[in-house]
Amino acid sequence: MRIILFDIDGTLFDSKKFMNLVRVELASHLGVNENDVYKGVEDYYSYLSSNTDFNPHKLLEHLSGFFKTDEESLKSIFWDDKHYKEALYPETIKVLKNLQKKMDLGIFSQGFEDFQMHKLIASGILQYFNKKLYYISRKKLDNAFIKTLPNEAVVVDDRIEAVDKLGKMAIWINRNNEDEANFKGEMIKDLNQLMLI
Repeated sequence: MRIILFDIDGTLFDSKKFMNLVRVELASHLGVNENDVYKGVEDYYSYLSSNTDFNPHKLLEHLSGFFKTDEESLKSIFWDDKHYKEALYPETIKVLKNLQKKMDLGIFSQGFEDFQMHKLIASGILQYFNKKLYYISRKKLDNAFIKTLPNEAVVVDDRIEAVDKLGKMAIWINRNNEDEANFKGEMIKDLNQLMLI
């Protein structure tokens, strides 16, 4: 059986939409405008050396201090399942359900494992993946980590850097019509196209 490993953010899950949904609800809860919440989030990011250091627990702690408010109430908004379900790309569940019938599906994702797993659980898509095929790392493109992937796996990823690094084992999901003229590998525009490959 063929193995497909999916990146999460930008591939299965629209992380920008997720943060927008959370920002709107946080603004309403705090009685401020969305731009104020955006500034609070950006202030948190300014302390990170890279985006891979993003930690939702630290973000909520930071926002609690930034707005001088109770952290528990912010947690209940950030971890609410509804935001995770709404942030899935429209075709994600349909495609996973269909592919699962004939392939083993797994995850190849970058970030803190508890947060990445929470996205799968809260959005309702964990059931489509083989639990032996979770590959989640803060630095997923390190050579040593890539060597742990099954040889027969195909990886679907939205980041061109990841696709370039993985070479022939990767399919680029190019949702934003980026630099496709110079790309020589396998490319799709959305997950539906996987059912044609």
